[in-house]
Amino acid sequence: MRTVLVSCVALVVIVGCSSTPDRPSPINAAGTPGAGGTVDPSASDAGDAGDASVSDGSAGCLTGAYDLDLFANAGGSRAIAGKIVLPNVVDANRNGLLTISTSTATLSQPLPFKTVRAADSLTFRVSGLAPNKYVIRVQIDQAGTSSVDETGDIDGFFGGSPSAPILTRQDAISIDVTNDCRSGSDFGAGIKL
Repeated sequence: MRTVLVSCVALVVIVGCSSTPDRPSPINAAGTPGAGGTVDPSASDAGDAGDASVSDGSAGCLTGAYDLDLFANAGGSRAIAGKIVLPNVVDANRNGLLTISTSTATLSQPLPFKTVRAADSLTFRVSGLAPNKYVIRVQIDQAGTSSVDETGDIDGFFGGSPSAPILTRQDAISIDVTNDCRSGSDFGAGIKL
C-alpha cells in the first residue's frame, strides 16, 4: 500500500510538470502585455487561462508583429492573420473579443483583448489552430459599457467591410487552413444597430 501511494504521488508530480509548457512572460520588457515584445502595443490580451493567452510563437508560420497576437489552444500549429478595418476610430481602453469557430461550430473560442490606443484598424494573428475551416468574428465595446453586444458597439464577421459588415454567422465566410496557414484575411466590421 505504501509503495502504491508513493508511485501515485510521483506520477502526479511528473504529469503536473510536463503539462506546463515553457512560455515567454506575458509582460514584455516595456511592461506592456505581449509575448516578449512581439505584440504591437495598440492592443493587449485580457484573457484568463481558460480563454486565450498571448501567442507563444508555436504556430511556426505568419511570424511578425500584430496588434492582436492571440493563441487559440485548438490543438494545432496553423495560424490565420489579417487586418480588421473598423467603421470609425475605436477608443483606447475598450474591451473586445475575437471569436474563432470551426465552420461546423464544433469549436468556438472567444479570445479577449483590450485596446490600448485609439485605432481605425487592427492587425491580428490567431495561432494554435488545427487544420480546419474557421469563422472569425470581432466585437468591440465602443459604447464603453463592458459588454460587446449592445447598440453602438463594433461587430462583424470575416467577409464583411465597414460599409457592409456581415453581422450573422450564417452569412460569414469561412477561412480554410486545412493545408497551410492563411495570411491576408482582411475584413471590416460595422456598428451594431
